Amino acid sequence: AEKSIESSTPASSTSSSSTKDEAIKEATKETKSTTSKLRDVVPTPTDIGPLLPDEFKGSIFDNINLIFKDNSGKDVTADNFKADGTIDFQYAWSLPNRLNDDYQLKDGDYYTFSLPKNIGYRIGTGSLGDYGDYEIRSDGTVKFTFKNIGSVENIKGTFFYKQSTIVTDQPGQTTIDIPTKDGNYKADIVIKPSGGEDIAKAGSLNKDNHNPSQIFWDVTINTNGNHLKNAIVSDAFPEGNTYSSVIVKPLVLDMKGDVISEGTPLSPDVDYTVDASGTVKFIGKYADTYQAFRVSYTTNINENKKPNDGGQVIFDNKATLTNGDKVTRAGAEVTANYGSLLSKTYDGIDQAGSQVFNWHIDYNAGEKLLPAGASIVDSLDGDQVFYKEPVLTGNDNQPIDTSLYNISYSDDHKTMTVTFPKGIDKQVKIAYQSQVTVPIGDDGKTILTNKVKSGDTETDANSGEVRSQGLYKSIANDGIDYANRTVT
Repeated sequence: AEKSIESSTPASSTSSSSTKDEAIKEATKETKSTTSKLRDVVPTPTDIGPLLPDEFKGSIFDNINLIFKDNSGKDVTADNFKADGTIDFQYAWSLPNRLNDDYQLKDGDYYTFSLPKNIGYRIGTGSLGDYGDYEIRSDGTVKFTFKNIGSVENIKGTFFYKQSTIVTDQPGQTTIDIPTKDGNYKADIVIKPSGGEDIAKAGSLNKDNHNPSQIFWDVTINTNGNHLKNAIVSDAFPEGNTYSSVIVKPLVLDMKGDVISEGTPLSPDVDYTVDASGTVKFIGKYADTYQAFRVSYTTNINENKKPNDGGQVIFDNKATLTNGDKVTRAGAEVTANYGSLLSKTYDGIDQAGSQVFNWHIDYNAGEKLLPAGASIVDSLDGDQVFYKEPVLTGNDNQPIDTSLYNISYSDDHKTMTVTFPKGIDKQVKIAYQSQVTVPIGDDGKTILTNKVKSGDTETDANSGEVRSQGLYKSIANDGIDYANRTVT
């Protein structure tokens, strides 16, 4: 029993020892397996932005280089960049192996930044060279993901982004702003329209081109967005025009150089000067500018240019923009139409009979400014005399105020004079009648002639052939008394 116990004890002991060894082996295998799995886990990528040294100012960029190109790919300067051009960006970057908090850069770590808000971008990916790749996202942010770090002490590279466009709906000055280790890199750009011109001119007339008294000349400058320095606008107004006034307004353009709207008028003697002939010189903040302007002149048409006989008058001239050594010109032409000073028309036999005839005179149909004392003298020929008082109306058919004119007659009532003591600047229609005081010819017909004169202008009118009206009497139906054989 004891052996048995003894034997059993070692046996039991042996058995027990073997079980412990196997447990230890299993535990060792499990530990090794867990360690192996931990070693196989990829470290979590870290955003290194918050870990950058303070002197980096939150940026990994050492310097920025921008290359401006026109739409043909030719290099241009930042102040001569057109809206349809492109910009190539070059961001030079560098990083130490160790960052703040003794953090060691590792593969998979990343850095994000935003592209300038005023440039266009395309979603995409690309290589940063040996040490990274980049991704441009839809919100304009860029992610650098680093690789092949190993034990490299310092890494660096260049991020190229080509053929970017400027995002704006108006030309003019703008700034590209990019954070760097030395502070913000700022590039001032002048975006020029893809079209436009140095100078253009247009003219228009008041009064819808009928008897105009003024011309409006619009001189539009710099819609192509050039650099203006102490610019001068002058206008050689056409003969027969007198300078009256000028208004200067800045213009809002689209990217093609077309005018969208006009701004608030500039202030004379603050933003520009103007001399007695209308020459405008830009001063103050507009002495050095890329702004487009509209210089709007008003000229008065001299009375001696309005023809007494009526008809067309053509006015044409050129305006000049002087910008340093560069001089450019643009012309415009307008055609004015005028009525005649004096005309007379025969309007026919008056239906009331008594050998009365109707006439009218159109006076000052060109609406000239006639001087005080301007007058019309109308003369009747033959056995005609003036009959009743004339009626004077304007071109709106409303009566002319009787205080504006006087009427007098010769003793024989064959000459009528209409005088305007204060002068007149509107068209006047004078409707009047004449009467032949003797029977018309043995053959019952004749031709009547009238002449009218104002200053050096004279015209006449004739009736054509007119016939004697004879004598007739009409009786109303209720005026006949058949029973008594009488009429009343």
